[in-house]
Order: sequence, then C-alpha cells, then structure tokens
Amino acid sequence: MGRARHDRVDRAPDRRVALRLALVLALICPLLALTPAGASTASGTIVSFGSTADGRLGRAGGSDPAPVGVAGRFVALAGGDAHSLAVREDGSLWSWGDNQWGQLGNGSFGPLAEDGPPAPVAGLDAVAAIAAGARHNLAVESGSVRSWGDNTRGQLGRASLVPSGLPQPVAGLPADDPVVEVAAGDAHSLARTVDGKVWAWGDNLSGQVGPTPLAGVGFRPLVTEPVQVTFPDPSVAVVDIAAGTSHSIAVDAKGRVWTWGANDARQLGRTAGGAQPVAATIDADGVPITGVAQADGGATTTTLRFDDGRVARLGNGSASPVVVALPGPATSVVEAGRHVLATVDETDGEEAGVVSVYEWGEAEAVGGPGTFWTTTPTRRDSSGT
Repeated sequence: MGRARHDRVDRAPDRRVALRLALVLALICPLLALTPAGASTASGTIVSFGSTADGRLGRAGGSDPAPVGVAGRFVALAGGDAHSLAVREDGSLWSWGDNQWGQLGNGSFGPLAEDGPPAPVAGLDAVAAIAAGARHNLAVESGSVRSWGDNTRGQLGRASLVPSGLPQPVAGLPADDPVVEVAAGDAHSLARTVDGKVWAWGDNLSGQVGPTPLAGVGFRPLVTEPVQVTFPDPSVAVVDIAAGTSHSIAVDAKGRVWTWGANDARQLGRTAGGAQPVAATIDADGVPITGVAQADGGATTTTLRFDDGRVARLGNGSASPVVVALPGPATSVVEAGRHVLATVDETDGEEAGVVSVYEWGEAEAVGGPGTFWTTTPTRRDSSGT
C-alpha cells in the first residue's frame, strides 16, 4: 500500500502541505489550518484524527481532530503504514506510532503506549529531508543519508538485512555529491543528489531499483547497497523523486517524467504490464510529456502536477494521463496509497482566493461507499469533512 512518504524541509515555508496517512489526516500549514468554523490553528501545527491504534495519532484523547502532542512549529512530515515523522523548525526530528521494527529511531523494538506523544529521534538535530516507507525511514543531514527500521529487503542500504532501531549512515553514496532529497516505497529507497543523480536500493522484485543484472536473472530481487539509476538520456538532471508501493518516479529539469518498476496497473504510463526495470519517459503519442513540476506515487497510481497547476493521474488500468478537474491550480499533490490529496488555489465561487485541500481516489478511502476509483475531487478541511 502506498502512502504519503516524503518531504523536503525547503518545501514547507512556501507551501501548505496536506498528507493523509492511512486513517490519519495531518495538516502542516505555515499560515493557517481551516476548521469548520473558519478559525486558524497555530503556525506549523500538526492536526490528527482517525484510528488510535499503534499510537499513530501521536496523542491521547480519542479519534476526533486535535493537535499532535508536541509543541513547536513543524516544517516537514512523512508517514509509513502506522508510524509518522515530523521535522521541527529547529531541525530536530520527531516520531510516533508503531515501533515493531524500530521505526521510531529510539534504539528499541516493540510497541509503545498507544497514546504516547511524539519523541525525538536519536542523534538527528539538523534534518533537511525525510522519507518513510512501510516500516523504514530515511533522513538527510549535512548531505548524508541515515536509515533505520525494517531491513528485510535491504531497504536501509547497509549491505545487510539486519533491522536497526537507530539512524545509521547509508553505505556507498558519493561523498562529493551531497544528497538533497530522499523517497521511500514500501521496501525500497531513493536518493537524489545536488548534481541531479538518482541512487536506489532495497526491494527490487518489480524492478523498482533498476536493472542490476544477475547471472541467469534479469535483475536482482533485492539490492542491499545503493546503485546509481541510469537513464537512456545521459544528460538527464533530476529535480524531483518519488516512490510508489513498488515503482519509482523522477522528474528531470526539462519537466519530463521517468518511471520504472511495477506496471501491473499501468502506473508507469506504459502499455506493457509487469516489471519494467529500465527507466523510460511517460509519453503522449510517442513524445515525452513535459511541463511537469512534481510527481508522486501510490499503490497502483502515479499523479502528475504540471507547471500551470493542472493535475493528472495514471494507473488503475490507464497508461495515459487522466486529468483531474480541480477548481483552481494545484500547488502540491500527495499520493497516500489508495487516494490523493492536493492543495489548490481556489479561483471560483465563494472560496475564491482561499487555499483548500481536495481529495480523490478509491471511494472507501475518501469516506464513500464501495471500492471504485473516482477522479471527482472532494474538498476537505482540518476536520476531515
């Protein structure tokens, strides 16, 4: 299952970011978070509601919307299956939720109190970017990547399959090309460097890491150390990366989108199904799509946000982009498994001039009956209504 997975600290000051993590809706709003009464919350506050299992709300007090139990202004958020990470303005990293695989980064393994508040992650105090997989995490500090949590598919990038309850350096990344962004799928990891190079490691059953030849096999099923992703165009400089459950996405400086990995639902934008380990552009009539500013991946979908604010999605059987009708230009998009959220600058009606959060996807995941996929967006606020 895909989920909202990563954020860069440098994104937060000029964007309102909305992430729904399984049954938890959390809003990071540098200016304000709308409530049904139209009031505003404190700047940078995280609001959560939904299932209280595994401490995923980060607070006591039941499932109704309320601030997560830690003070301060937060500037980045990422979430896994049942755990969450948040970067505070001072660069410290905080975690809460499930800890069976050491996801909380406190050196322990096993469940904590279900109403336990967020706590600092050990040894990290100047975090620049974060990402969360299903049960593992990545953080960038001073251009280097730290990883911790589950490692059964080599997703920690340490040449082993041993899990870790503490952040430790990822081995084999270039020392002379600092990492500026990370992304995580269910059990694979990506890193983007200053020079626009992409590195990948972890689960590779669907080719989401890359070709990585092995004698008698088209590609290795798991990769325990970082390998550089190669592109057919050697001049590619990547400016944004994302990961779905079992596929990977890169946006280059020309606004083209490159995808590789699982394509069972045509989420790569290709008609051929199955594993596709070689990166290729998403095309229209044989020509690469351009003008893409951001992309994100879910369980079986890929969502694209264009420079002009248009949003389109691929997958769930469609290899061609399907435009999502929004009431204004989108300023960010987040895939969260079976549904998608976008922040939108409203241009029409009573909400003109307001930045709102819209959600669409599998009906059950957005609060409706059935399991069909809908591209009709529903406006949300901090109460989830």
